Amino acid sequence: MKKSSTFSNLDETVQRELVEMAFERSLKPGEFLFQENERCDNFYLLLEGKLRTFLFSSLGKELTLITCLRPGEILGPTSIFRDRPAAGR
Repeated sequence: MKKSSTFSNLDETVQRELVEMAFERSLKPGEFLFQENERCDNFYLLLEGKLRTFLFSSLGKELTLITCLRPGEILGPTSIFRDRPAAGR
């Protein structure tokens, strides 16, 4: 969490509490974390590797690379706070 600009300014006690509530999830290359229009109930802090987000056509073809996340970056909070679906891979 200390690597993330979102959490690095939080008090260490708060950081520890967040870590205790968290769980780790590993993905294989090409595996989806979640897909567009799926409900996103969590936010994700990338610990290592990279995570790409895409828009897809109705036929499943990759159309546009939206972003490439690096360690310390987060994904999902906008959809969580707005109670809307999100997308990520």
